[in-house]
Amino acid sequence: MQFDNKTVWVTGASSGIGKETAIQLSAEVGRLVLSGRNVEQLEAVRKLCFNSEQHLVVPFDLAAMDDPAALVDDVWQQSGGVDILLNSGGISQRSLAMDCVAEVDRRLMEINFFGTVALTKALVSKLLTRPMPHRGDVITISSVSGKIGAPMRAGYCASKHAVVGYMDCLRAELSDSGVTVAVVSPGWVKTAIAENALDGDGSQYNRKDRDTENGIEVGDFVSMMIKKLKNGRQDIVIAAGKARFGYHFHRFFPELYHRLLKRVYQHQDQS
Repeated sequence: MQFDNKTVWVTGASSGIGKETAIQLSAEVGRLVLSGRNVEQLEAVRKLCFNSEQHLVVPFDLAAMDDPAALVDDVWQQSGGVDILLNSGGISQRSLAMDCVAEVDRRLMEINFFGTVALTKALVSKLLTRPMPHRGDVITISSVSGKIGAPMRAGYCASKHAVVGYMDCLRAELSDSGVTVAVVSPGWVKTAIAENALDGDGSQYNRKDRDTENGIEVGDFVSMMIKKLKNGRQDIVIAAGKARFGYHFHRFFPELYHRLLKRVYQHQDQS
């Protein structure tokens, strides 16, 4: 995957991985389209980017897109055409599955799955009108939680499992179309994802997460991600510590993994 002089649309660009990716890519892309819900935060990110005057700010809510095709048409016209979509917008959750109200489960799916899928389909429809051989790229930031389950994150894990499965299918279906589909699954990355997560009742969790606080620095993570994307990787897992161990252990010893996870959770619950 090449970023030189490309137009890259980044959702979730106001913070975390999306923000850092926009800043790092701004040194080599032609134009960025920065999206999220908060226009002031997006403008602040734009000013941190190289050649800030070339980049566009297009605020919208993934959970409230009335017409994704119209949104894509508008961005396409403003930007002169999008080459790469980076789906980084999303939200997490911290609560027991049985304490999570249905509205929270639905909101997680609306943002992390349905919104992401709707935007992707609308943009891919535009990319497919371009001439071959290479028409464009879609990158979706998922999570190791989209590969394995973890307590206190049932709704979040479900939404990330769903988007990973969808993008895996889409990759295969578009394999001869000139559109590539990549999924990046981070382990713990040092961002504000925990503070911004939803509690079981829908309120903001607003607490730090020890594992996230000890995670990979976001700048280091994004540098590794960009390098792997440039090398042509399409199913990328970047994790360290317990997240890396858990991912690989689950791949080879799933039954044992689940027994050990139960014991670890029970120990944490009693401490």
